[in-house]
Amino acid sequence: MSHERTILAWHAKSHREHTRSRDWYIAIGLISISLIGLSLVSRNFLFTIFIIIATFVFVLESARPAKMLSFFIERRGIRREKQLFPYQNLESFWIREEEDGYCELAVRSQHILASRIVFPLSQEVPEEDIREVLSQFLPEIPDEKSSLEQLSDFLGF
Repeated sequence: MSHERTILAWHAKSHREHTRSRDWYIAIGLISISLIGLSLVSRNFLFTIFIIIATFVFVLESARPAKMLSFFIERRGIRREKQLFPYQNLESFWIREEEDGYCELAVRSQHILASRIVFPLSQEVPEEDIREVLSQFLPEIPDEKSSLEQLSDFLGF
């Protein structure tokens, strides 16, 4: 697929892959069993069903391998595979660096349900190049991880 409007392009995994020990799965099981027990004691059977389904989805999602995706910075917006995020719907950007060298592009959006969009970065394109190009379209504003993102990191997602 030819994209003459593409300014920068890179490939990166869809999400960070974490190795989870047997203890991690045991902890998830114990927490789930405790919540199920609590919901049964309080006769909240809908919550019991919710916990069972949520645990099942949680474990399945944790085992999902990362896919290699293509990312593009274009004149109209930022694109992940075929999904375009137009600059007119975006407010700002920030490049985050983790202590282990992992980098991601955090973009603030005007959408209520997806106010922050995170794009993983790779070594293919230097961060300075991304910063230089995006600065032409969006302001660079420091953006710390949300509580939900911090919880996700803590749980290994």
